[in-house]
Amino acid sequence: MIAGGDQENGRRGGTENVASIVGLGKAAELAFKYLAEGRCNIRSMRDRFEKFVLEAVNGASVNSAGAARLPNTSSLSFEGIESASVLPLVGSTRYLLLGRFGLPDRFTGSFACAAAMNPSSDGARRSLRFSLGRFNSEAQIDRAIEVVPKVIEKLRQVSPVREPIVA
Repeated sequence: MIAGGDQENGRRGGTENVASIVGLGKAAELAFKYLAEGRCNIRSMRDRFEKFVLEAVNGASVNSAGAARLPNTSSLSFEGIESASVLPLVGSTRYLLLGRFGLPDRFTGSFACAAAMNPSSDGARRSLRFSLGRFNSEAQIDRAIEVVPKVIEKLRQVSPVREPIVA
């Protein structure tokens, strides 16, 4: 009697995928080396991006500011905009922007994650999430710093959302 999977029409119980196991081990080794060499500056790119956006855009805030956050994720709220309207306007910066917490455009309700990070009733509606990785460059962050404030200002000029923006 053979107990196990369906490999070779049930004639043997299974074979470990040795190539994948070795590959995973090598990937872990390279990741550890990458982190140990200090080349991982994702948090500093995120912090630089957030600092500039907060200085350049009135009514901008960091969701969950002061809490422990992932170093690669920037979740920002902008008074006076609908986050879904941002995506078509960001152009080449789209690679950083997930928008509306990755929700499809048809979703208009509250989202638990967004609500937890920004408890105001419309936090999800006006929040954008930017994700960074080790392959992002400082030049891409510079481009996002250039584009995002312009897009937010443009949307505020045409947006039906009329909230007072506190300077």
